[in-house]
Amino acid sequence: MASLTSSEFLYVEIKPPGIHFLERFKRSGKLSFKQYQAMVFVLTFIAYLAFHATRKPNSIVKGTLSKPSTGHFKAAENSGWAPFDGPDGTALLGQIDLAFLSVYAVGMFVAGHLGDRLDLRTFLTIGMIGTGVFTALFGVAFWANIHSFYYFLAIQTLAGWFQSIGWPCVVAVLGNWFDKKRRGVIMGVWSAHTSIGNIIGSL
Repeated sequence: MASLTSSEFLYVEIKPPGIHFLERFKRSGKLSFKQYQAMVFVLTFIAYLAFHATRKPNSIVKGTLSKPSTGHFKAAENSGWAPFDGPDGTALLGQIDLAFLSVYAVGMFVAGHLGDRLDLRTFLTIGMIGTGVFTALFGVAFWANIHSFYYFLAIQTLAGWFQSIGWPCVVAVLGNWFDKKRRGVIMGVWSAHTSIGNIIGSL
């Protein structure tokens, strides 16, 4: 029996429930290796596009949060949001950014090592769900009328950790399915997810 490459081994041996579901609609009952590669390309592209899209809302609302407040959170459109509407509002937002980026930088290193030891599908799923939850919780502060600086700090710190899971995982998954000969072209096209994600997140 001929030996299998790592990509072919994954293709033959590991079939998640979603693949079994798709194969029900195939006349041959089996997806080709090229179809697997296409799905990996599209899904990892969308996954990291989503990671980048979730970073934009917080950046966009910073200017609104730090505007001088009129004293009531529904009082006027040009009012800010405590505790960021005071004279030290910009500094507080900077501290939140510092916490996010610090955890993100360290998390990339940790997530890379964990990604080599854990199931990448599961690990990436955890990262995406966590990112979505903590992005939403940042906005919940408006509806729950939360004005605690430490709430926002904790939310962004945890968001930084879950965000850091994205890049090591999607790169590892993509590398498992495409050989070195075409990896440069594939990565060049695939890397457009960053810009597209930023555009979508700004809408």
